[in-house]
Amino acid sequence: FNNIVIFIRFNDQDEFTDQISLYHDMFNDVSSSANSMYNYFKEVSYNQLEITTSFYPESSAGAIVSYRDSQPRDYYVPYSATNTIGYEGDDARTEREHTLLKNAVNSIADQVPSSLNIDEDGDGYVDNVCFIIQGETEGWSSLLWPHRWALYSETASINGKRVWDYNFQLDASVYNGVLAHEMFHSLGAPDLYHYSYDGLDPAGAWDLMGANQRVPQHMGAYMKFKYGGWIDSIPEITEPGTYELNQLASSTNNFYKIASPYSSKEYFLVEYRKREGAFESSLPGEGLLVYRINPTVNGNADGPPDEVYIYRPNGTLTENGSISMAGFSGNSGRTSINDFTNPSSFLEDDSPGGLSIKNIGTIGETISFEVQMGCD
Repeated sequence: FNNIVIFIRFNDQDEFTDQISLYHDMFNDVSSSANSMYNYFKEVSYNQLEITTSFYPESSAGAIVSYRDSQPRDYYVPYSATNTIGYEGDDARTEREHTLLKNAVNSIADQVPSSLNIDEDGDGYVDNVCFIIQGETEGWSSLLWPHRWALYSETASINGKRVWDYNFQLDASVYNGVLAHEMFHSLGAPDLYHYSYDGLDPAGAWDLMGANQRVPQHMGAYMKFKYGGWIDSIPEITEPGTYELNQLASSTNNFYKIASPYSSKEYFLVEYRKREGAFESSLPGEGLLVYRINPTVNGNADGPPDEVYIYRPNGTLTENGSISMAGFSGNSGRTSINDFTNPSSFLEDDSPGGLSIKNIGTIGETISFEVQMGCD
């Protein structure tokens, strides 16, 4: 689909100094191995999604032109003794943010050609708008922090299509990892980290929605299946035997489900992650990842319980363990997982999960593993 970027500055700021080519490359570079959002989603979707971005206001001689708001930057920063024009409370924050974005959309709406398809799914809404705001971020979860939201309290339209889903980015900290993370939110995916910052990291840097990397890593196969829609079904192992997986970057034979004999909702998932290629080079490690999935939960933000949890050495319900060492392989010396190993295949209530995988192979083009069923 066609994504729209709108540049915004405040009335106490000068014009952006970067050239539009910087953002064109960040969003649209199609050259092989380029770290662009276009290349990222094309790869992780197995060539099923192409996102092309247009930039507004229209640039002048290669320089960025931005919408200039009527308010100073501090108007969009929380109230304090030293910032008495700041906002207080969620309602004021929503009103200020949505008014800002409505005005920015209205300022550029007549520049977007009617020939540009901005509603690919035909639902009457612009597929996505990314606002890039000049300046540094403020505190996490404040207005001036990267986020995805919906413009529900104000009405702004482009060529008869209402603006709804949007990404909010700050130019001083924008890079492809955070662009891809927020865009996957617009596609429906939840966060895989805890908003409470309780020291527990269910997915870590193995998943785009767990941790941002400057070169974004793939999201896990389950996330591609449920929220991306790029994998049609979950193949399930129901018989004991030796199995083999391609790495996740491959579009075929890239993950398996294994049911837990002790749970009607939770199950296990295995996939092979290899640290190579344009968008897996930033992985913390490699090997067979073993997940616990609870499909009745939406994401991990309010967890535990978590929708997606990756088993890792020394990980428990109360200890984070070594998430970067989650990959099983003959190279790491960790070649099995069951209810008696470290980590064990515990369920979300800390009861045994009943998984039994052994003889996990070495890092190669594929990885093999042996599944035992019905083990006591």
